Amino acid sequence: MKHILFSLLFLGLLLAACTPHRTEPRTFSWEEIKQLTQDRGYWDAYRNPDGPARTISLSISPDSNVLTDSRTGLFWQRGSSDRIPTSAVQAYVDSLNSSQFGGYSDWRTPTVEELYSILENTRNEHDRLYLNPLFDNSKIKLTSVFPNQAMLISCDEVILTLLDKTPIGTSPLYIDFAAGMSCGAAGLRAVRAVRH
Repeated sequence: MKHILFSLLFLGLLLAACTPHRTEPRTFSWEEIKQLTQDRGYWDAYRNPDGPARTISLSISPDSNVLTDSRTGLFWQRGSSDRIPTSAVQAYVDSLNSSQFGGYSDWRTPTVEELYSILENTRNEHDRLYLNPLFDNSKIKLTSVFPNQAMLISCDEVILTLLDKTPIGTSPLYIDFAAGMSCGAAGLRAVRAVRH
């Protein structure tokens, strides 16, 4: 009986790990983001600081431009765009696709879940980000105005509210890999494209 229960538990965990990520943009509330981190077991320094450690197993493509995460099956652009306005994100991704970056033409802006899947709960020694050092992070780190931020934008948005929870609009949703948490605000952000 114990073997059957263990097998069922293992199968459940395996299916949860292999559940495909959403690919279409979505608008979240901050409460939904917190619930997402807890339900999916994503670590977030602010919203789920007790989330489990994740082992991210990356391999580099022969041309060194693409990283593959064997755990999720996602292919990631190793580098990123420069910091660009939200209005330029789709044009950047389109340029990757038209140039067949890494041999593929189906790159897209990642969802917040996909960005959470590469957020680590310890800083790497190379550039002190909560991100595997195999990624080229040279373009996402701000070095002058905000030296402690390293932000990658998702295709998603978050609802902005006043202190009394009155909605006042939406903002792009991104992960700050220097702080280890999701954030929402307008401004220049880098894009790291993904494909499945």
